[in-house]
Amino acid sequence: MIQIYLYINAFFYFVFSVWCLSKLYVTSKFLGFQFIDNSGKVEYITVYGGMQLGFSIFFLIMAYYPSLNNAGLIFAVAIYTCLVIMRTISALYFGNIQNATYMIGALEFTLCIWGIILLVNNFKNISLN
Repeated sequence: MIQIYLYINAFFYFVFSVWCLSKLYVTSKFLGFQFIDNSGKVEYITVYGGMQLGFSIFFLIMAYYPSLNNAGLIFAVAIYTCLVIMRTISALYFGNIQNATYMIGALEFTLCIWGIILLVNNFKNISLN
């Protein structure tokens, strides 16, 4: 089940990366970003295109090699837990957010909870040696 979870993560990050790279203005508007100048575009492409593509490759490698499944799972839980906490705090603080923020947050929350369940169920198989 961990392997499936990691492949799904690889797929989502790949799709989001390609979408952000191919539809810069559509995705930035969807996410609530505005570009003041070209530096903003470069940062957006770097983070939402490049980093997400890197995450996709990482999750693909972690899924493909069974010996790396647990490392990928721990990374996913760490990332999603931080994302969920930061998104929740900032959404409550700023309020008045777009539906896209709720949609992305729901996906992150789902992947976070699923990852935690997998981690707890597999904890006895994780070796730190």
